[in-house]
Amino acid sequence: MKRYVDNFKHLSLNQVFDDATVDACIIILEKQQYRKMQPTQVLYNNSIHLDQNLFGSSSWVFNDNQILEIKNKVENAGIKIKQLKGLKITWGIKTGLNDAFIINERQKNLLLEKNIRNREIIKPVLRGKDIGRYMLDYKNKYLINTKYDLDIKNKYPDIYEYLLPYKERLMSRSDQGKEWYNLRSSNIYEELEAPKILFAEIINTTPNRPKFYYDEQEYYIEATGFMINNYDNYKLLLAILNSTISMFYIKLIGSTLNTNGIRYKKIFLKEFPIIKNGNDTIIKEINGYIEKIKSINTFDKFNISLENLIKYHEKIDNVNIYAERIDKLVCQLYKINKEEYIKMLESLELGYKKEFDSSNMLITLDHEVRMSYVEKLSIQLSREKFKEEHVSKGKSIEKIANQYGFEYETVALLRRMYTEQLEPDEKVKYYEPSKLFESINCKVNDTVFYLMVKNSEYISLGDIKHILENKLNNFEDIITTCRTIDDKIRGVEIASKALNSEAYTWNAYRKAKQKGKVNKTFIKYYDNQYYGLAEWSDEIHKKYFLDAFKKYTESNPNEKKAKDLLKLFKDLDIEDKQDYIELMEEKIERTFN
Repeated sequence: MKRYVDNFKHLSLNQVFDDATVDACIIILEKQQYRKMQPTQVLYNNSIHLDQNLFGSSSWVFNDNQILEIKNKVENAGIKIKQLKGLKITWGIKTGLNDAFIINERQKNLLLEKNIRNREIIKPVLRGKDIGRYMLDYKNKYLINTKYDLDIKNKYPDIYEYLLPYKERLMSRSDQGKEWYNLRSSNIYEELEAPKILFAEIINTTPNRPKFYYDEQEYYIEATGFMINNYDNYKLLLAILNSTISMFYIKLIGSTLNTNGIRYKKIFLKEFPIIKNGNDTIIKEINGYIEKIKSINTFDKFNISLENLIKYHEKIDNVNIYAERIDKLVCQLYKINKEEYIKMLESLELGYKKEFDSSNMLITLDHEVRMSYVEKLSIQLSREKFKEEHVSKGKSIEKIANQYGFEYETVALLRRMYTEQLEPDEKVKYYEPSKLFESINCKVNDTVFYLMVKNSEYISLGDIKHILENKLNNFEDIITTCRTIDDKIRGVEIASKALNSEAYTWNAYRKAKQKGKVNKTFIKYYDNQYYGLAEWSDEIHKKYFLDAFKKYTESNPNEKKAKDLLKLFKDLDIEDKQDYIELMEEKIERTFN
C-alpha cells in the first residue's frame, strides 16, 4: 500500500469509551496532498512525525522514529520464531467445561482414597494466570484427563461417578470426545509430558513483565496458556522471551489491552526475531543464571513458619535479581545500548532507573556501587516507610522499585540491610504476609473439609476452633505465628478468615448453583456462625435449617429470623418439603401470635 499513499495521519485515542476494553484508533490515508480536517474536537495525547522510509511492505507500526529504529535493529539481529526448525507453539487443553475436568487438591485426594488407580488420569494442571516470569504460582489444580476415547465408566468408575452430575452440561459441548465424559481429540499429550516452555498469553499486571516458565515437571496446561516444544537451546530462548526486548517488540506489532496490557498471541510471537548465534561469553553467563533460577525451590505451603515466609520472599528476590541481570545480557546480545534500553523501558511504562547514571553501558553493578544506591534509596524509603508500602499496602518489591525509580536488586538489598540483625519475629515484619496466611488458610480448610466429608454434618465456628486445637498439633504455633503479625488475633478469627476465604453466603451459593458455577468449598449459613459444604445435597443442608428454625422459635425466639429461615427453606429441593413448610408456618403462628 505504501507506494500508493502520499500522505497519512494516525490518531490514537486512548480510552475514549469508558466501557471499552481496547483503545480507539483512526488512520487516514490519502493519495493526494493532505486536506485540512475540521473535526468538532480533537484531543492529542501525543504528536509524532514519522519517516515514511521506515514503512516497508510488511505490517506497519506507528510510533516515533527512535522506537521504529530499535524495532528494525531487533529484527536485523535474528531470525523469526516461525523460521526456527522444528519449534512448535501449541495452545493448552480445551476442556469445554473446566468446572468438571479441573479439580482441586481435596477432590483429587478423595478420588485417590477411593482407588489409587485414579492417579493414572489425574494430572497437575496450570492456567495462564499461574505462570510468572521464570516462576510458577501453582494452585494445586488437577486435570481429569479422560482423553478422546478412554472408557471411563468401566476403567475408572469413581471418576465416572464424579463427572455424572455434570453430564447434561458436558453433553452440550460443541467439541467433545467419543462419550459425553471424554475430552476433544488432541495430539499434544506427548508434548505436555516433555520439557517445554509454558507461557501466559495475557500480560496485564503492574508493572508488566513477560510470563515464560521452563517446565520439566510434566505439568499440563489448559487453554489460557500455551507451550513451546522442540527447541534445543531452551535456556537462551527462555531468557530472550522473558526480556524487555520481547515485550517491547510484541507490544509494537501485536494487540494491547487498555493502556498497558499486552497479548502474546501466537500469530505475533511467531514474528519475534531470536538470536541463534551470539557472543558465547554472554550466552554462557545467561545459561548460568537460568541454572541458578532452576535450582531455587518453590514455596513449601505445608511449612507454616516465619522462617519459611522469609525464605519464600528471599527466593522471589533472587529470581527477580537474576531476571534483571539476564535482561541486560539479552540486550547486549541484540546490541541494544543504554539509551535504547531506557527508551524501551519508558515505552513499556517501566521507567528510568537511577542506577543507569553510574555507567554509559548496560552492566551489572559491582557490590560497592550497588550499595551506594541502596543508601540513596534509604533516604527516600525509611524502615517505617518500607513496611508501610510493602506490608501495610501490600505492594510488591517490583512495584516499589518502579515507583521509586530503582532496580529490583536495590530495593531487595535495602530490605536485607534493614533486617540482617533482627530476630525472626521482628524480621518478618518487613515481609508481605499473604503467602503465610494462604498456607494457614489451606491447612485449616483441609482439616475442616475432610471432617465434614466424613460426618456429613454442619459445624459451628466455635466447634471448628476446638476441632483445630485437637486435630492440628501445631495450631497453637499457628496462633503464635499470626500474633507476630497481628498481636490481637484469636484462634476463632483465624478459623473464620480461613473458612470465609473459600465460602459462599447461602444466597450467593444458591445463585452459583443455579448457574452451575459452584467453585467454592464451603457455605456460610444464614446466621454466619455455622458452615457446611457446597457439594452437599439439600437433604444434608436441611438439618441446619430445621435446627436453626427450632432455635429461633424455642430457645431464642426471634420472629424475623424464623421467617427468614422459612423463606430460605422453601427453596430447598427435598422430599416432603410441603409437610415441613406447613409445620413451620404453624410453629411461627403459635410462637409469635
